[in-house]
Amino acid sequence: MTEVSEEQRQAVKQKAARMSVTDNNLAAVLAGAAAPVALASPPHAAVLGVGSAAMWICANYRQSVANDPSRDDFDVVWVTSRVLMKQRSRERTRSNG
Repeated sequence: MTEVSEEQRQAVKQKAARMSVTDNNLAAVLAGAAAPVALASPPHAAVLGVGSAAMWICANYRQSVANDPSRDDFDVVWVTSRVLMKQRSRERTRSNG
């Protein structure tokens, strides 16, 4: 596993937070531009709307990266109880069949 210092982690988180703000601002600009453009060209306004939505999704993703707590357990694999229940169900089906 690659070792990453706490300073590097914080730098990446800060960059992600700044990019999230930038993405949100761009989403607002695109959405704001879509309204007057819709009067002249609805297809172009639709493209601006899709662009705004894409920037908003990127902003949400980057904010989730910025909010993620520092972790050292990246090599740990989590198995949910749902997966375990499915495995048990399959085993029962095989043993009853």
